[in-house]
Amino acid sequence: MKFRIVRSKFLEGLKKVQNIVGSKGTMQIIQNVKLEAQDKQLSLTTTDLDISILSVVGCEVEAEGSTTLPVKLLVNAISKSPEGPVEIDVDNGDHAHITAGTALFKISGLSVVDFPALPADQDSFEYVLPQMTLREMLRKTAYAASQDDTRKTLKGVLMSFKDGKV
Repeated sequence: MKFRIVRSKFLEGLKKVQNIVGSKGTMQIIQNVKLEAQDKQLSLTTTDLDISILSVVGCEVEAEGSTTLPVKLLVNAISKSPEGPVEIDVDNGDHAHITAGTALFKISGLSVVDFPALPADQDSFEYVLPQMTLREMLRKTAYAASQDDTRKTLKGVLMSFKDGKV
């Protein structure tokens, strides 16, 4: 796999997915971000086995492919590199060679085969509402969510969709 991407776009995509990674002590693969380069775009996926997130950014793909790299190391490397093009070349052993300006990083990853698959969205639907409306709805209800980690079922806000209403 080999691709070239603008540093700011890559960092923006990484920041969207970096907070959904597994904690230490669990499977090592879920501390990584899955990178898939194909069709002039880069897909970045992370999961903690409960929540998964996918971000897609545009890039120049020289050789299609996929791998997983430690997300925290990757964010640190890219955030410290100068603005401009970032080139990432991943060999068959999942070793990434990252070139950004005069900086060169080498990060070892894991095979994409072991990365958990995203759940199928066969029963999914789409509901569109303005951002400010959603923000106001959450502001009016989120105070009631529990802060206690031992009662995870009470930590969320229930959103019910019925007859075109939320």
